Amino acid sequence: MLAAIGKPGATHHAFRRGGANHMRATGYSMEEIQARGRWRSLAGLQRYIKDVPRAQGCLHPQENGIGVEEDDEDFE
Repeated sequence: MLAAIGKPGATHHAFRRGGANHMRATGYSMEEIQARGRWRSLAGLQRYIKDVPRAQGCLHPQENGIGVEEDDEDFE
């Protein structure tokens, strides 16, 4: 089916990974994702989550002010 829509070589794991990462990016806890995706352990789930600070529970730079540059136009 995936080859028929132009995704040869893709597997259902791409949807599993994408869904888990989307849930994490939108604020779901690891435990909620684990339950929804029916992972038996957090270790199993963590293999699907991207290794990014947000996935590890860190805030996005815009949410905590780190790494956000001021817009010079606001000061003119």
